[in-house]
Amino acid sequence: MVARQAATLGIILPWMMPCASTCCTRVCVSVETRELLERDVRPGVDYALTEVVHCKSRREAGVPQALPECARHYLQRVVKLSGARVLVTLGKRAKAAVQQEFSSRIPPTREEVMFGPIPIGERQRYIVFLPHPNAHMKRAFETCVGREQLQVLRAFLRSQIS
Repeated sequence: MVARQAATLGIILPWMMPCASTCCTRVCVSVETRELLERDVRPGVDYALTEVVHCKSRREAGVPQALPECARHYLQRVVKLSGARVLVTLGKRAKAAVQQEFSSRIPPTREEVMFGPIPIGERQRYIVFLPHPNAHMKRAFETCVGREQLQVLRAFLRSQIS
């Protein structure tokens, strides 16, 4: 096993997009991550992408139906092993899966977009819910969580580094 620096952010998607939009997803995530960290970011070091559904599917056939089952089997384990201090969940389906799997720690509300710090695994973490990269909505952290909450996240990340 190779020891690596833990990614600061964990980005949770409902499932990975087909090849054509995967590049767009990485670009969108990179831009959003840069906003939070206030510097250029490196995939795998500053953030890591994961999906709730990991199995391959042509044209996403059966993926929505697999979402609850895959989340139940894998999501908590993946998150607990992650070094991520902030989990950014992209999209309604990923949000529902995260809320279901961590329901003892976060209330199932539609209004709140940020929770924490809450204990998950051995770490205190924040969970942030943002729109999916394909959504025709504003996805910037400041727009979604507000300036004050964005400053709370940034302070939390800075305090965890030092």
